[in-house]
Amino acid sequence: MRDIVIPSTAKQIKMQKILHNYRKKILGSNLRAAVATIDPDDLHKEIVRFVSKDSRTILQGLGIREEVMFALPCILKRNPMLLGYYRLLMGISEKQFYTSATGLSVFKALEHDGKMDESIEEELGNLCCAINDTMSQLLKGIDRSNLVQDLAELPLMTLGVYGGWSLEKHNRCASSPACV
Repeated sequence: MRDIVIPSTAKQIKMQKILHNYRKKILGSNLRAAVATIDPDDLHKEIVRFVSKDSRTILQGLGIREEVMFALPCILKRNPMLLGYYRLLMGISEKQFYTSATGLSVFKALEHDGKMDESIEEELGNLCCAINDTMSQLLKGIDRSNLVQDLAELPLMTLGVYGGWSLEKHNRCASSPACV
């Protein structure tokens, strides 16, 4: 009879801890919590202003709320860390997103620290327009047959591809003088 040895689950345990931290900061329930505190009339005005009619029509036909896919200033003001949710939904790593070439490096503190100074707040409309142009392309380019499920799972897939192990390395390095 042969010996059967199952590899360690240590990596999966670490990934679950990372996922738990992301859930606490930027994944789905945080968006719902932020939206619940925003005046519905204000939310509607921003949806009309920042989300194209074509995109609104597609989402309406699927029974999906616009803010689940499209960034709005009122949401980012309420919870700046949700910028990370929209970044993950677009499938873009932090390294690609927060660069001087993209013009987004000034927004990194929103996702990481949940902080927003006055100069950044003035740029939220600009930021949301740029994100939402990309989201419109995404919406038009993907198969929408399972979009509700995809909107929940795409950020997790991006996190797995780009975020998990790099975040773990960042956390390890933050507490180790050898990484500085």
